[in-house]
Amino acid sequence: MPHRNIRLSTLRWLFLLLLFILPAIFPLLSRNFTDGYDNAFHLWRAVEIRALLNEGVVYSRWAPHMAQGYGYPLYLFQSPLSAYIAAFFNLLGLSWGMAINATYATAYILSAITIWLLGRDLWGDLGGLLTAVAFTYAPFHTYVAFYR
Repeated sequence: MPHRNIRLSTLRWLFLLLLFILPAIFPLLSRNFTDGYDNAFHLWRAVEIRALLNEGVVYSRWAPHMAQGYGYPLYLFQSPLSAYIAAFFNLLGLSWGMAINATYATAYILSAITIWLLGRDLWGDLGGLLTAVAFTYAPFHTYVAFYR
């Protein structure tokens, strides 16, 4: 029985955290891109991954449609995880703009949950919540999420 109470308590804190970070991700809940200077490159990487998935290639180190059709070894140098997440959202039916924004929002939420787990281990439940909210609304974190 105590195990169930711990799980319910954790879910309550997590729900409270998600309520606090919802205003931070609200600008990402639109069809428009953010003002990031490299959004076009993120979009191109996701479109490339989607094209590879359509061709049956699950993981490729080569981006065959880049460099004017000659191909480029992009995924040797750049991790494709964010592009896979955006391609997955696009496969679910979201437009490309919404898929890229959903990827950013997912990263924002996961980073808040991760820092909440760290803060909870160090300072308890309330300390974890305060740590995650402070991290979520830190100016540099917001700058990275919306402009980088």
